[in-house]
Amino acid sequence: RKRNSLREISDLEMNMSAHQAEIQEAMNNIKRIEENIVHEKKRMQNFLDNVEVLKRDIEEYENRAREGKNQIFEVSHRNKKVSSTVEELCRELENVKAKASKTNREANVLQKMILSTQAESKIVEAKVAKGEKKKSDIEKDMDKMKTEVKELQFKHGLLTRDRDALLRE
Repeated sequence: RKRNSLREISDLEMNMSAHQAEIQEAMNNIKRIEENIVHEKKRMQNFLDNVEVLKRDIEEYENRAREGKNQIFEVSHRNKKVSSTVEELCRELENVKAKASKTNREANVLQKMILSTQAESKIVEAKVAKGEKKKSDIEKDMDKMKTEVKELQFKHGLLTRDRDALLRE
């Protein structure tokens, strides 16, 4: 009986150390995931800031394009000799439109990246919650094992006392 009790105590202690290692690994994973969440939130905020800047740039480019169109119209009616200026403004207008289009595409790409990052953040948060639950379950199992070890030690003490009493008789 004593040998079985000692073996059970040894097995429980090994299980406790294995669970402690799992808890430590889970804690490390949780910490790493939390750091990733913070990093992703910062990245998301940077993307949002960039989108706002790009939107302002688009508005500025569109305003400049309208101004360029108006200037072209006025110049072409005033003087036909300034056609080179008009052509230059047309090129600038096309460049502004191209930049506005490019900026709009970049804003759309950034918006998609933001949505993707938000989805990833939700997944990471779900993983953190799952890790926390696993940690809680493991801690409950460890508490249960500690109680079992105490009970086994108590039984072992009783068996030892009984054996000693029998040996004395």
